[in-house]
Amino acid sequence: MDLSIQARLLKVLEEQRFRRVGDVRERRVDIRLISATHHDIEAQVREEKFRDDLYYRIAAIPLRVPPLRERQEELVPLARSILARLTADLGRSEVQLSPEAASALSAHDWPGNIRELRNVLERALLAARTPVLDAGLLHLGKPHLARSETDGGADYPITATLEEVERRHIERVLKHHDGHVDRAAVALGMSRSTLYAKVKRYKLGTSHR
Repeated sequence: MDLSIQARLLKVLEEQRFRRVGDVRERRVDIRLISATHHDIEAQVREEKFRDDLYYRIAAIPLRVPPLRERQEELVPLARSILARLTADLGRSEVQLSPEAASALSAHDWPGNIRELRNVLERALLAARTPVLDAGLLHLGKPHLARSETDGGADYPITATLEEVERRHIERVLKHHDGHVDRAAVALGMSRSTLYAKVKRYKLGTSHR
């Protein structure tokens, strides 16, 4: 946050008033501020990158959220919760973690924390062809690429968006089933209507069956 913005924020917190851009009168406000960061703010205060008066104003009740590597007992339940949300978002049937996958998740260091966990699970879900996620689909410790174990080794770069990964996977499954939507929907674990919607969205070809 720019130091000039910090000064304005501090003024709002101290005086409980602000002026909108282009306005001629000040407005009063009564707020409670909740802030979050992954930076070491105390170090930034020492380096004069963060105002000390603002820091002491907002640090009344500090809460530290431990990284995933310090919350091993919560990791698998958290992964199952994320999977439940992902399957709902993707229109997929329920998917479970295999015991080996659960062990692999618990053993990983998770430098990217919750975002990395969600990314790993979503990529595995898009590649899964059964209602059980095996450890091999997680590709932990392989940041350079994700590889399908069941389609002849098709690769996609780690820089690919999740939308692009989904599009490519649906396209491969449709090709494998000669464009038959019903068969592809079963293989993908989604309803026929959901697959048709995604086919239309990604402009993919089918045999309309």
